[in-house]
Amino acid sequence: MSKLTQTTHVELRSRVKKALKDVGLGVAFIGFALMGLFRSAARFKRHIPNHSNFLKDIPMKRALLTALAMMTSSAAMAGSYCELDGSEMFSCTFNGGAKAVEVCDAFWMDGDMASYGFFQTSGELEKEIIVDKASLLYNEGTGMGTMMSESVTFQTEDGYGYEVYWWAERGDAEVGGGLTVYQDGSEIADLSCDAGSVQQSLGEFIMMIDNAQVSP
Repeated sequence: MSKLTQTTHVELRSRVKKALKDVGLGVAFIGFALMGLFRSAARFKRHIPNHSNFLKDIPMKRALLTALAMMTSSAAMAGSYCELDGSEMFSCTFNGGAKAVEVCDAFWMDGDMASYGFFQTSGELEKEIIVDKASLLYNEGTGMGTMMSESVTFQTEDGYGYEVYWWAERGDAEVGGGLTVYQDGSEIADLSCDAGSVQQSLGEFIMMIDNAQVSP
């Protein structure tokens, strides 16, 4: 065998070994990611009543959607707080986009957790709260009249409450929202979200809170 042929074979073996190694690492990463996702789905499933066929499907749907997000994106969008795209339950910006708030279904954490982050869109995190969903307060509004609204409040051990909310006139596509801060039950600050910046799934999030509060 000529030296040129030997060199070609060595290079080919080297490339094949590298390709197999890369594939193996990729499969391992996806495997570990899916294991974590389905463990999270299993924890969530414990909070779903057995008699509801529709709700039984939610953990699997969430796991599959999250797996797809992880395979197509290495991280959440730049400047966001929630760790995974699709975990945001509420978000909006303030002061012309200079600051923002996000509320997350933190299903990547152990336990049935939720997180709150208030941050500068340039990157600095100013306030973070991580709590069990069962500790959250919520208000679904009365459902009467033309006004619709929902809110969720995160409480801290030192007597502060951080309430995110959205509101809209029935039949109106425009959604408003904001953040109200309480100290010992008294309102001390209220920030209105920038127009058009509110993104929310508080109805789904409130269902999760209910399930967490009734579970043993």
